[in-house]
Amino acid sequence: MQVGQPTPAPEFRRSQYRNHLMKALYTIVVITCLALGQSFAQEPPDQRARAKLFTLKEAIDRASNERLPFAERLAVYEELTSRDPKDRGEAFRALTASADETMAAMAARSLLQDRSPDSANVISARINKWSEPNQLAVLQELQNIGIDDSLIQIPREVVRGSSARENSEKTAAAPLTALDVAAILLANSSVAADRSMLVTAVRAHPHSRGLWLAIAAQDTIEPGDLKLADSVYKNTVAPELIRAAAAVASATRSEEAGAFIIDEISSFLSRFSNQSIEVMVVNAYSSKEGKENVVYFRQHLRLLGMLRFLRTPASEELTFKYLGVQNQEIRMTLALVAAMRWPERLLRANEGAFSNNEYESLLVAVSLLHPSLRSVVEAKVGSSRLSEVRSRFEKNGFVGVFGAPGTVALGG
Repeated sequence: MQVGQPTPAPEFRRSQYRNHLMKALYTIVVITCLALGQSFAQEPPDQRARAKLFTLKEAIDRASNERLPFAERLAVYEELTSRDPKDRGEAFRALTASADETMAAMAARSLLQDRSPDSANVISARINKWSEPNQLAVLQELQNIGIDDSLIQIPREVVRGSSARENSEKTAAAPLTALDVAAILLANSSVAADRSMLVTAVRAHPHSRGLWLAIAAQDTIEPGDLKLADSVYKNTVAPELIRAAAAVASATRSEEAGAFIIDEISSFLSRFSNQSIEVMVVNAYSSKEGKENVVYFRQHLRLLGMLRFLRTPASEELTFKYLGVQNQEIRMTLALVAAMRWPERLLRANEGAFSNNEYESLLVAVSLLHPSLRSVVEAKVGSSRLSEVRSRFEKNGFVGVFGAPGTVALGG
């Protein structure tokens, strides 16, 4: 898919944007760890130096020892991240299996970032024992780096475990859950058992946005589940995003549901497509209405990510219709959806409203998502630039390159 960096803006604006994204992307556990990391940074250099004196086994034992202050354990963990790949892998696998789930989730994310062998087995054996924030942090890391057959076992375990948990009603804000992300990661599985598991899970959790989107991607909704989806999207008390996701799932079988979701997305686009992000943020600081406008925009930008899953002809035309709008995040989110679903058409389009950096990133994203199109992309951007931008993806992941639009396009 076509992907790009945010439209160039003053440095303070980009910093503010990244901070906002991180708050949305990472969970409480990560924020806590960052805070603890700041404490660690203020410790005397000799304490950090002492961490380097431990053998690998000693370091693992100290990092997993819950009787020690967490800041001290974090110092050892940070030192482990600087060791060679073999030692890091051994340490993080051991810590992922440790009793302290905060440390375990941190180690699991590090395993994924390092693309460590056997990480799927270690993480999938533990993840259902962790709290929702820790599960979500790990699944979002997996979403960011990209899933393959070797890692799909992790979201599979989360979806499987959901059937054993009690259903709970979502709040009006319909917060993203670990089940939502796991289901979306499982959406493109060709395994029949996975499709059946998604159906079983949505019957137990009909207010899971991710489950409905995954079922939409499979486009195999059964008559009984069609009735369930119908009841959810017509429920005016349910959160808007959950209603929209249920409508996406049934849109290919119900003209009414298809019209409903297109109307929801079109209304959002009509309202925000020509509002500049910079102006919206300035207004948010100057008035209550401006703040409410930004909050609504942030929450409902996720509607555009649903175009990735909507299997009706109107979805393609709506996506390309708004690729040249003023709002940077709308423009980029739609471009990413297009890169995922209609890469050839996107490659035929010109740079348009995108900056050169944005356009190159989008093209390189297409080459990563659709390897068969790499030669076409290379002809457009050049081999050296292709390698340079691909390195950024390898280092920062999809969300790291595209920010909030990347999160939304991935289903977050």
